[in-house]
Amino acid sequence: MNERYERQEMLPEIGKEGQQKLRNARIAVIGAGGLGCPVLLYLTAAGVGHITIIDDDAVSLHNLQRQILYTEEDIYKPKAEVAAGRLSALNNEVEVHPVCERLCEANASRLIGRVDLIIDCTDNLPARKVIDACAARIGVPWLYGSIGGWQGQCSLMNCGAEPKRYADLLLDEEPLMPAPAVLGALSGMVGSVQAAEAVKYLAGLSEEQLLTGKLWWMDLKTLRSGIFRF
Repeated sequence: MNERYERQEMLPEIGKEGQQKLRNARIAVIGAGGLGCPVLLYLTAAGVGHITIIDDDAVSLHNLQRQILYTEEDIYKPKAEVAAGRLSALNNEVEVHPVCERLCEANASRLIGRVDLIIDCTDNLPARKVIDACAARIGVPWLYGSIGGWQGQCSLMNCGAEPKRYADLLLDEEPLMPAPAVLGALSGMVGSVQAAEAVKYLAGLSEEQLLTGKLWWMDLKTLRSGIFRF
């Protein structure tokens, strides 16, 4: 048992076989912001072997309230490159590839066409539509995550016996979580759920144990949470 991952391998649902699956996995994380930071930290720590970070943005002062990979010294630096450096320092067994580009229809297949899982950590509807279309085209699952105000949600798309699309969650072409204001700790909560779902999927847990065809939601103001099927 690898000492680094021994507590994780002790989980019967993961074990040595699941850990090896994580080591062999290739993922793309779209967005290295509020959700991307905890997702990247936990999946790097978990030993996911190959991680591509796609983000064309630079660190700003207002990011530091919730984007925990960065410090004041990183302001104006590319998020993807800074994040890659921090993640490599955390776990040198993981191959981290930063891509300082904005995901779009023209580059989607090139950037995310050879991964096992796509993780949406973006904050805008157009990017999610690009992810959804590309994932459906290449047959790769993707993890949706969204935060706004005190509320967040997560779902595993394009996966399972009856794959669901992002359009199934939209009402009148508007995202469910449009609020620009956000509690910093909410990013960590929802990002952690995304990371856990990624580990479960990549380690080979059954469809019944995943958020396939289900939306998990939570409200940190009321401490209410739940799951509904769609």
